[in-house]
Amino acid sequence: MRNGCLHPGGQRMTERLLQLAPLPSGARILEIGCGSGQTVLYLQNLGYDATGIDKEAAWDNPHIQNGDMLYLTFPQGSFDAVIAECSLSASGDASTALENAYQVLKPGGQLFASDVFFPETDGKQAELWVQMIQQAGFDVIQMEDASAEAQSFFLQMIWEQGCLPEHWKRIAAGRKKVGYFLICGRKSHDG
Repeated sequence: MRNGCLHPGGQRMTERLLQLAPLPSGARILEIGCGSGQTVLYLQNLGYDATGIDKEAAWDNPHIQNGDMLYLTFPQGSFDAVIAECSLSASGDASTALENAYQVLKPGGQLFASDVFFPETDGKQAELWVQMIQQAGFDVIQMEDASAEAQSFFLQMIWEQGCLPEHWKRIAAGRKKVGYFLICGRKSHDG
């Protein structure tokens, strides 16, 4: 993919995701499922204290660690925000990943997530994702449908690579339509 981004819209969608709710200058952010770490570097360039984890982390970067979002080892209340770009659907257990994100957030901390959804199983407006995020304890602050980005992303991927990579084939297997959402949730101040 162009610029190595493995999520629809690339950095432009990361920018839009961060516009859903303000973050304080220097906020401590954890990216779960950070892949190559491009978003972590982008966040650092914006002045945030960003750390990323990925199960396949093999980079010589102290801000990117080998780790699994299903087994976070950070102390409770460690971060001001958690960001997950197309990683929850690939986690194998999005509910557990969301619960873990909730635990590592400070009271009032924010979840920024973008991911694919399938209208035939997840609802026309990704209602099942919204329910899962709320069940993890988050108040949904804002949500946007960015489905056109997913369709463009998949077409570009097929054009550049000749087909979808295996990871995306597994996620989309048997599905007829794909959507893409951006969402910001907030951990209650009591949490």
